Amino acid sequence: MVVSPRFSRDDVHTISNSMEHPEEYTSRKMLEEINNIEEDFIRDHLQALGWMLVNNLLEIKVAIPLNNSGMPLNQ
Repeated sequence: MVVSPRFSRDDVHTISNSMEHPEEYTSRKMLEEINNIEEDFIRDHLQALGWMLVNNLLEIKVAIPLNNSGMPLNQ
C-alpha cells in the first residue's frame, strides 16, 4: 500500500476535529455501518481488492530480494 503525506483541507479538519471531538465520530449508526463494511469486505474480499485497484485506492509493489550480484535470490 502506498500512502501520500499530502492531505486536503477537509482531511486536516477532520483529523483535527476527531481528536478534539471524538464523540462526533463514534455514533452508533456509524459504528454499525463500519461493521457492515468490514463484513462485506471479508465476504467478498476479491471484489473489494479489484475495486480498490480500479479506483486507484490501492497500489501494489512487489519487492524481489537480490543477491550481491543483483540477481534474484533462489528460493
